[in-house]
Amino acid sequence: MKPFYLCAIQPKIVPLEIEINVRHCVELVQKILKVHKVDLIVFPETVTTGFSIKKSGDKNFAIKKLYVELKRKLPEVKKIIAELAKKQES
Repeated sequence: MKPFYLCAIQPKIVPLEIEINVRHCVELVQKILKVHKVDLIVFPETVTTGFSIKKSGDKNFAIKKLYVELKRKLPEVKKIIAELAKKQES
């Protein structure tokens, strides 16, 4: 059986700063791949925003606003990650 190398990354997240967090994750992946050959890299499910919601008088409004922002930025995040993955395939 061929060895399988997994890398789990727990980056420091800046709450609700999607671009900063994605950029940081890409930098971490690039650093890791310079040193290690891995088959799979995993991140926490809330790597783009963190677990916190901005404090608001209406918590449901804050959650809805976060959801709308994530939905708006998701295509760009997916594109960045896909381009990074394609570079590793070659």
